[in-house]
Amino acid sequence: RRADEGRWQPLPLGLGGDIGGGDAWYLPAGEEEGLAEFFAAVDAADPPRTVAWALGRFEMGSARGKDAEALSDYLLALRALLDATSDAGEASLALRVAALCAEEGRRKLVQRRIEAAIGLERYVMGGAARVRAGDDSPREVEAHLRALLRDVLCGYLDADLKSVADDILLEATPEPFIEIRARDMRAEAREA
Repeated sequence: RRADEGRWQPLPLGLGGDIGGGDAWYLPAGEEEGLAEFFAAVDAADPPRTVAWALGRFEMGSARGKDAEALSDYLLALRALLDATSDAGEASLALRVAALCAEEGRRKLVQRRIEAAIGLERYVMGGAARVRAGDDSPREVEAHLRALLRDVLCGYLDADLKSVADDILLEATPEPFIEIRARDMRAEAREA
């Protein structure tokens, strides 16, 4: 925070738990205005219900004390944003996140990382109390979710992220669809 035109000062956020695993978080010099603009955009936004719900889940995940506890919140938010509420939607969740959050050459990597995070979520739900040291899956999911929420709330992306991702994937198809031709082979079989 800062008062008038004074220096920026640290401000405790008052959120419970050990945010971000206990690592200190600093805003680089020169990015104060961008952060203030983002908060103003969030305050001014009137998002659709699914986006508002996902934002609430993001905030819940951010307040969790452990990455393992936050992971489900972040994945639930992504599921809401990308309409991954059916088996088909769940199966394409990682691919759609990759389409929205990665350049074409890195999409497979991001897709695999999201799939690994979904597997990790199942592992945690099965009773694992901790995420292994060095596993950045929860933080990667959080970063992708944060970027998508920012872009939707600031108006850079349409709130229908499922359609946006599908359009990206269709445009990225390297080869055109193969033309399929049908013919009646029964007549040829009779002649033979």
